[in-house]
Amino acid sequence: MWKGRDEPWWSEIAPDALQFAYCRVTSRGDPSWCGGEAPLDPSQLWVTIEAPRGTATDLAPYSSVTDIHGVDIYPVSLAHPLPNLSRVGQWTATLASITPFAPVWTTVEICPGGSSDQTTGAFILPTFQQERYMAYDAIANGAKALTFYGGGNAGCFSGSDGTYGWNWTFWQSVLQPLVRQLSASSPLAPALVSSGKTPFVRAGRSDTETMVRQGTSIDDLWLIAARSGPGTKTVAFNGLPRWAHRGSVYTESRTVKATKGSFGDRFAQWDVHVYHFVEPLILRKFAPSQATVGSSVTLQGKGLAATKSVHFGDVKAHYKIVSDTKLVTTVPLRAKSGPIVVTSALKQVRTRTSFLVLH
Repeated sequence: MWKGRDEPWWSEIAPDALQFAYCRVTSRGDPSWCGGEAPLDPSQLWVTIEAPRGTATDLAPYSSVTDIHGVDIYPVSLAHPLPNLSRVGQWTATLASITPFAPVWTTVEICPGGSSDQTTGAFILPTFQQERYMAYDAIANGAKALTFYGGGNAGCFSGSDGTYGWNWTFWQSVLQPLVRQLSASSPLAPALVSSGKTPFVRAGRSDTETMVRQGTSIDDLWLIAARSGPGTKTVAFNGLPRWAHRGSVYTESRTVKATKGSFGDRFAQWDVHVYHFVEPLILRKFAPSQATVGSSVTLQGKGLAATKSVHFGDVKAHYKIVSDTKLVTTVPLRAKSGPIVVTSALKQVRTRTSFLVLH
């Protein structure tokens, strides 16, 4: 990606002053903006990051001269040791409201300028809870990309950070465990990039934001909930599908139980809980009960849309999900007679009777 003019509205750079650079590099926008010159690198995206200043009306015109529109917002500073972290989500939502057809990028802080004092040597860094809240709150408000700024600011170095030129102390204690939760190889990753239709889950408190994302299937739901209010309170959630009974709490080694689409959980200020609900996997019948290798077998039950694998004994089989209640699989080469095993994200079940492989 190419980075465009930083914080253009706050720097009093008008959108039309950015048209040539945007068109010249990317070939996008009005062709007249290029002034007749050939594009330089149209395969890459153009990024414009705004300061958390102005209004939606002020910033909206810049969406026409960029492929990705974002904001950098750094509430933790020496001047504000007890900051309002929800400003990160609020500004992300503002950018999302004026950038409906392009991704929104939120830059979260490590150690920006206001985090350190060169005279006294004092500095402040976000705690893990603060950094985690800011990242998830940005996601819940529409961020499609996150970056973390200030790791190279020597004013916040400690230990051996100066030797290696980056804040590896912060990485090891805060950023690395957070990035692992959100990375492309994490269990949450499919939900972060999914565009599948999801139910609207309401929080019983106005200080708690929610976002529901579909994971690998319609039966695989993730609920992100972030609370900004003071004190510790129980938050009620309503609107889950009726099949959602038991949910695991991501990274917390515990579960919650929902009844008729509702459940409650405790939140301290700046807490984030991420809940994972998968519809119970049930196999009721299959047909035919015997067949040769290469033949199709139809499985019927419940929660089959969440299927991750099908095995005939210990041999993996190809399958096609027809609906939440129906799945068609193919008897694989080297299959042996025995139960058919179906695995979802949270459960593995096998047919009550054995399937006979004919030779």
